[in-house]
Amino acid sequence: MKQAGQRNGKIELMRFVFCMCIIVMHVGRDIWGQGKVVFEHFSLMNRAYCGVEFFFLVSGYLMARSIYRKREAETLAAGQEGGAALTSRPRAMADEVLQFLWHKVRGILPYHFAFSAIVAVEICVFWPEDALERILTRIPGLFYLQMFGFTIDSFVQVEWYVSSMLIAMAILYPICKRYYTAFTHLFGPVAAFCLLGYMYVVQGKLSGPELITGVTFQGNWRALAELSLGMSSFEVCRWMQGRTFTRRQRGLLSLAEGAGYGGALLYACSTLSAELELTALLFLWVAVTISFSQQGLLGESRLFQNPVCLWLGAVSLPVYLCQNPVRHWFNHCCKGLRGRDRFLLTVAVVLVVGVCAYGIRTALKKRQAAKRISG
Repeated sequence: MKQAGQRNGKIELMRFVFCMCIIVMHVGRDIWGQGKVVFEHFSLMNRAYCGVEFFFLVSGYLMARSIYRKREAETLAAGQEGGAALTSRPRAMADEVLQFLWHKVRGILPYHFAFSAIVAVEICVFWPEDALERILTRIPGLFYLQMFGFTIDSFVQVEWYVSSMLIAMAILYPICKRYYTAFTHLFGPVAAFCLLGYMYVVQGKLSGPELITGVTFQGNWRALAELSLGMSSFEVCRWMQGRTFTRRQRGLLSLAEGAGYGGALLYACSTLSAELELTALLFLWVAVTISFSQQGLLGESRLFQNPVCLWLGAVSLPVYLCQNPVRHWFNHCCKGLRGRDRFLLTVAVVLVVGVCAYGIRTALKKRQAAKRISG
């Protein structure tokens, strides 16, 4: 089995794949409007926003894993000390939730502030007549408050999902920590499907994070539902890892995993209706669960568990976040380029800028670590 703390190469690879799909979708829409149709039933990743479903599912799984390990450690400590777990106190629980959220966001902040500063400069250059107003209205986004409703804009607009994720985690973490088994086995999945159904009834789709659905944004309901599904995925994985599967069963699991990712990717590049977004989500849930369980034929294969896949997963975050400043520049300075050339050049520059940002951040972290050791 995969050792604790070791990243899953297959998940990291798919993280990069869905990141690039979303970037292709956004750049294509910048150039051709609502998405370019390539063939009769295929588009240039016009439905690639389903990649956000992948990110939410993975985040939910990782949060449930963190809570489970924390509970196990507290139970062991309480047994040894003959007392109650510290986090049974409300203040301790609040501190634990805040610590968890800080752990989730601190790795994003260097990229977040760097790219936000670049966008602020671009605003001053490209929209000088109302630059101050544009910048001030985006200030709440610096603190990931955009999905509370304080502003519909932020410097890095694709970070809406980070804001929604943090809101959902702040709500779900203490509930899951207190009622872990009931939540991951029953209440979480049931609540998730109720929320998904609610979004379909009101909006007819899951996408459209900026839409107001009831008392909050659609993106927040989406985060709550899909994080809950991801948390249930962790418990399914634990059950699967406790079983011994035959080679034939492992082969069937691999087929289901491939079909899950393949189905979601086919939907991402299709012209099919938004009503099928739930189907794509369920495909992804199956695939993510099997990938994390590592019970397929290639579960622990070096084909995925290698430095290349892990690097691709790590670089996907800065690549994803740098797309806004790069796209702004191309949209204002390169409109004369032919559509295809502008598309290829924009995607290439997003990749280069993201990789360079990751390299700079990694070098600075190594330098800081070396200073701590020498000091």
